[in-house]
Amino acid sequence: MPEKGQKTKLLYFWLSREDVAEFSDALHEALPDMRWRCSHTGADRLLIHNFDTLQAALDCEASAIVSQAFAPVCRSELQFLRSYCMHMTDMKDATGHAYDSEIDVVNYGRMAIRWNTLDGDDAPLTALLNTIWKTFKQVTLPAKVHTTAGHPIPGFRIGKQMHETARSERLYLKANGPFCLLD
Repeated sequence: MPEKGQKTKLLYFWLSREDVAEFSDALHEALPDMRWRCSHTGADRLLIHNFDTLQAALDCEASAIVSQAFAPVCRSELQFLRSYCMHMTDMKDATGHAYDSEIDVVNYGRMAIRWNTLDGDDAPLTALLNTIWKTFKQVTLPAKVHTTAGHPIPGFRIGKQMHETARSERLYLKANGPFCLLD
């Protein structure tokens, strides 16, 4: 059972590095005081680095698979997770979809925050989140995708550059489970 007063806001997406940079720049312009951090495991401790922009935090010791950054906001923390393109071979799925012997797949990323409404006034956090989400939606598009079995997958967003790349290179876009293609 969820904790009383618990609230979550999240958004799923596919973004290229250029799309993240565009969002990072737009967000820094809209909220210049917003700070980001990354965290990495060091030899004997957790390393935390602070940055002025989302892009800088994601670039810090990024892995080949996924990067994430965090921004402290009001009484919570915003998480931004971006996945990178992976090259896969000999893919098979339960739907019977015939994949090429080699494909490129981009897993979805997400921007998420959780907070408790009982911890205080929600107005400042709500206003901040509205600005962040509005900025994100200004630099992305609604993703019109379908699974390899032909079923539409609603609710995702896609960066403009990722949209072009997915279309021109026929990338598979992984949702929460199925592989998808642009409509």
